Amino acid sequence: MNNPITNDWPWQQASDYISPLSVFDPPSLFAKAMSDTIPIEPGSTRLLDIGCGSGIIGIYCLVKKKARFVTFNDIQDIAILETRANVTRHIQQGTIRETQVASQKGAFAAIPPSIIAHHNLIVFNLPQLPTDYLDKDYKTKVEADQSMSYFRLGGKDGLKIARNFFGWYAGLKKPPAAVILLSSFLGKSRIREAIEKHGIEWKILKETKIILREIFTKQADKFSKNESEIKDRSLERNADGKWTKKLLTIRMIPQAK
Repeated sequence: MNNPITNDWPWQQASDYISPLSVFDPPSLFAKAMSDTIPIEPGSTRLLDIGCGSGIIGIYCLVKKKARFVTFNDIQDIAILETRANVTRHIQQGTIRETQVASQKGAFAAIPPSIIAHHNLIVFNLPQLPTDYLDKDYKTKVEADQSMSYFRLGGKDGLKIARNFFGWYAGLKKPPAAVILLSSFLGKSRIREAIEKHGIEWKILKETKIILREIFTKQADKFSKNESEIKDRSLERNADGKWTKKLLTIRMIPQAK
């Protein structure tokens, strides 16, 4: 569907980098937080943007942060096509050079080692919508839309794709550094366990507070009965009664093997 720019766009500035006439939802605050906090070294970082969607993160890193090169990866044909269209617009405007970009379709686990070796940073704004916390109608709506289900669903606790990614990353022979963004609503202890199970060294680069989506309000109310759960999920209730959570920008550091 088309997404004209309105005041409802979570990240208004994104329209400077991608077309608002998109088959995807407007770029979220997750994409904004990740784009803002990715440690790009101007003229040096060669970025592998996994699950690129519309291409907003990689394009932002090229245009705004002056990354040297980006390979856009996604499992969906429609995502690769849309990213190429957005990149082409920037090439025509002169804000990106054609030699700065490449694309690769497929699951992250199938990315050839030769492509990985060409990059010094991986970024993945991964699907993490926890189905156990969704009401039946919303869950059915997301599952019925193939593109949305690829882009959003993260299994029962939201960490299914993350766990798969951690296992793949830990198995790389010469991994570059990697940056992901996860919601504290999934539980910091659960996130820590999922990462450290694979012996990955990691650190939180930044915590960005945002309003919790209304679809999770009932679940947050349930968590509020347990102080340790509230703390683990970084949940706070504002004066207006709305819950907040934190977006965790996480950097994984490659280990010598």
